[in-house]
Amino acid sequence: MKRLFRGKWGRIARDPGAVSGGAKGAREKDWGAATSSVYPTGASAAFDAGRPAAEQAAWLAREKPDYLSAAPETLLALARFLHDRNQKPPRLRALRCDGVAPDGLVTLCREIFGLGPIVAAIVPEFGGLALQCPEYGNLHGMAEEALLEVLGASDAPCQPGEAGRLVATALHNFAMPLLRYDTGLRAEPGPPCGCGRSLPVLRIITA
Repeated sequence: MKRLFRGKWGRIARDPGAVSGGAKGAREKDWGAATSSVYPTGASAAFDAGRPAAEQAAWLAREKPDYLSAAPETLLALARFLHDRNQKPPRLRALRCDGVAPDGLVTLCREIFGLGPIVAAIVPEFGGLALQCPEYGNLHGMAEEALLEVLGASDAPCQPGEAGRLVATALHNFAMPLLRYDTGLRAEPGPPCGCGRSLPVLRIITA
């Protein structure tokens, strides 16, 4: 995803920052320390994913973010709400799906938002583990953050096309190391991506 860091980042999530804002949502002056300490950024806004889709749609129209991220079930419910009422949301630069996209979500998002979601594999204990390739659509494992392995029977490494458990070893969590942590995801390793990046390729099957 090519981001304009001066743009506004919006997220619909179940985290303290989003929930604390209530029906109005929460606002911050930047995207958070992890990004703003490296690049100057625009503002960010958050809204509680537990609130009704009607309130989420109203928040989206009010905040008009350039970028939006949400869990797949949240995106699907919001897109269906907008579709059923023939409502068009503000134009987004990019849309991120924080999880395994269910059938029909990509097509519906293209119809409602004018673009397909960029899929990210998110695990609470690690954060992002994989992000969709902008050129070829494959999921690239974030090897800079964690060692990812797909293990089959007897914990043998799976070959491309073979499904198994996705386990991860954190590379930067020195306070509480997680070694070969079972993420609860099933995946298949894939062949090298045509984009030329050396990051591992995964296909997430189920959560």
